[in-house]
Order: sequence, then C-alpha cells, then structure tokens
Amino acid sequence: MKKSRTKPVFLVLLLFLTLANLYGQGIEFKETSLRENILETAEHYVTESDWKKAIMTYYNFIYRFPEDSLVVPIHYQIAHLYELGGQLVLAEQHLNETIEIFQNTGYDLENRQRLALFLYQHQRWEESLRYAYYQTEPPFKIIVAYNLIQMGELDLADSVLMDFHRQTGQIVPLSSALPDLILKSAKLPGSQKAGAFILSTVLPGSGRFLYKEYLGGTIQLTAFGGLAGATAYTVLHQSNWLLLTGPLTGACYLVNLYITQQAGKRYLLHIKQEGIARIISDYPLETALGLRATN
Repeated sequence: MKKSRTKPVFLVLLLFLTLANLYGQGIEFKETSLRENILETAEHYVTESDWKKAIMTYYNFIYRFPEDSLVVPIHYQIAHLYELGGQLVLAEQHLNETIEIFQNTGYDLENRQRLALFLYQHQRWEESLRYAYYQTEPPFKIIVAYNLIQMGELDLADSVLMDFHRQTGQIVPLSSALPDLILKSAKLPGSQKAGAFILSTVLPGSGRFLYKEYLGGTIQLTAFGGLAGATAYTVLHQSNWLLLTGPLTGACYLVNLYITQQAGKRYLLHIKQEGIARIISDYPLETALGLRATN
C-alpha cells in the first residue's frame, strides 16, 4: 500500500512543479483542464528540446488518462523523444512495451509495424527484415521489400511487392520506380562499355572518365604516360634497361584494361546505390505503410 501511494504523490508533485515553472516563465494556458495543461506542458518541453522533461510529462499524462484516445500516439512520441535524446535502447524498449500493453487491441498491428520501422530507420535492415518476415499481415511484406531494397536485393524486393499486390490488390507507389532501377543497374549500356574500352586502349586510364572516375583516371593516365616516356627514353638512350621498362609498360597496359573493367562494375554499383537512395527518399516506408508521423 505504501508503494502505491508514493507514485501518485510523486506525479502530483512533479506536475505542480512543472506548471509552476512554466507559469514562472510567463507561459499561459488557453485551456483550464488538467488534461490540456499537461499536454501543453509536454509540447512546450518538446519545443524547447528538453526531451527528458517532455518524456516525464507525457508519462504523467498516460498515468492520469490511461483510456484517452491520445495514449497510443503519446507512446509513439515518447519513443521518438528517446531517439532524439540518443537513447535508442530505451526507444526500442518502449516500443516493445507498447506492443505488449496493447496486444490483442486495434493498435496491435500499427505497434508492431512501428517497431519494424524503427529497426529499418536505424539501418538494422536484417533485424527489421527478420521481424517483419514472421508477421502474418500483408503490410509486413512492404517492410520486407524495403529492407531487401536497402540490402541491394532489388529483384527479390520486386517479387515481394508483386506478391503483395496479388494478395491485396493494392499497389505500393515505389513499385513503379523499382523495375527501372533494376534495369539501369543490371548492365552497362553497350555504347558506354565499348567507348570506355576503346579510350583505355588508346589512352590508358581515360576510359574511366566515362564512369565518372575523373581523379583515378587522370592519375592512371599520367602514371602510364610517365612510364611510356621512360620506356621510349630507354629505347633511345639506355637500351640495356629496355628489358625492365618494356615488360613493365606492357603489364601496366594490360592492367589498365582490367582496371577499366572494374571501374564499370563500380559505376553500376554507384548507379544502384544512388537509385536506392533516391527512390527511398521519394517513397518513404512510413508513407507506404500509411503511418502517422511523430513530431
């Protein structure tokens, strides 16, 4: 009994001190109800980036109004404030607690989606993928697909989204941009590949310019030019060194063609990564899921 009395007294004292502090700062409340005052107090602390006091005030609201329609959104806000404060472990723990508290309610699906979204947003893609994979509801297929995209598995992600469409009849907006990215990042255009090879054959290193490796190409071109010049000098003036400079120049010439080929692969990977970042930015996961944003 003693323990149960202590907590309400502490919360009342906390609320009193909070309100006194805000009134001392000249902050006036338009609403006179306790509910509105607590919410305004919390929002004030959020505006002031005082995450700790905002979290404590929101906890006070949840304790006093456990049946309020804002309780679940406030749970999301608390987790978000933990994130803003750099307390990611507490944020994840709070989301898990929210799932446990509201399981078998109308909030259960969204709560589990938000946990998967939290893992996704913090680049814990494999964890988010595993969690979403074992959930039965169709929206989790969207989360699976987004994680696969971030991991570079574009074809598999496209297959999952098509499966979602067949199952629900719904189309995820990102689905329209994914096939184009798959096509662009699968194979270099023949003209670009041939052009890079021809340039590297004529001027070693210059083929990399077509793959936007300007610095590397310039260094390679300069280095090979110096080596070729040294070989030419040995032919004219130091023929005894030709056995060294000749084979070395030939080997570097062949390596140059290999480097150009690898530059093409890096270019494709760059296109893929750049495309992933673009479509993820244009079609955020939380929007695809239809989740309300936390402030």
